[in-house]
Amino acid sequence: CHSMKLVAFRTLEDLGYSEAQVKALAAEYTINDGPNDAGEMFDRPGIPSDYFPAPYPNDQAAAAANGGAAPPDMSLLAKARGVERGFPRFVFDIFTQYA
Repeated sequence: CHSMKLVAFRTLEDLGYSEAQVKALAAEYTINDGPNDAGEMFDRPGIPSDYFPAPYPNDQAAAAANGGAAPPDMSLLAKARGVERGFPRFVFDIFTQYA
């Protein structure tokens, strides 16, 4: 439900994933790229330098799927909190409470 549009797949290596695992995960996503030589946009498999695509096509669709409010992007959550305010444990706790 939350986007991470400023986080690249390659950052998963910092969490312990191998380069091959990151490449495989990125390739599972379809990335709209371009334009090509004909000036057209095209779809291609993701690569590690791509950013995670948003889960919704736009803010209106995100809001409609989430009770009227678009969920915030989580890309900068860790930077906003900072070490002095409990990161990275804070981020971990946000997600594990739903498990």
